[in-house]
Amino acid sequence: MSAIPTLSAAQAEVHAEIGRSLLFFQSLERAEKDLLRLSGRTVIASPTPKIDSPAAPSPKATLGQLIDPILEHVLREAPDPDRVVLPSDGTHISAAFHFGIELSEEDRESIRLRLQRAVAVRNDLVHHSLDWLKIGSVEQCQTACDLLRRERAEFESLLRMFQGILAPLPELMRRGVIEVLNQLQAKSDSAGVRPAAPTRSDTTTPA
Repeated sequence: MSAIPTLSAAQAEVHAEIGRSLLFFQSLERAEKDLLRLSGRTVIASPTPKIDSPAAPSPKATLGQLIDPILEHVLREAPDPDRVVLPSDGTHISAAFHFGIELSEEDRESIRLRLQRAVAVRNDLVHHSLDWLKIGSVEQCQTACDLLRRERAEFESLLRMFQGILAPLPELMRRGVIEVLNQLQAKSDSAGVRPAAPTRSDTTTPA
């Protein structure tokens, strides 16, 4: 039979659970940012080599600000087709390609609601926990810990889904850049414009 924890020990466990919840929601936010950063590439091969991530969010974007971009660029209804564009003047050679998961509108709306719920729970924890978090007794502390664990469990499948989508993306993006550069080489050869080599390989992995 385990010993009944002291009040100070029970309160310390609540504080630890709060920390775990904050790190969890930061992990969810980071996964969404990495997905957006790796969801597409624009490659400029001539005259100045450059590789951009057009959907990359601001580093300061918050969890709530990522919902619409995720649904627009990653979990979208119909991904844009790959394309190679050669402007009429023949002096700039560029291409863009995108990665997306096709979902039904019903599935997208379900994910939107779950993300909105995650934002509400996270904001309530960060901004209002002193209003409802009661830790004046061991029993209250145990109740608080149970609540925090249930809230994390509610969104664990979302985090796993994003991490599963994210895992192969760095390699897919690397291969995509190589393929696009080959296409641009062929386009530039036919147009009489030779693209310069990019200054770096696109092998960035999620932070």
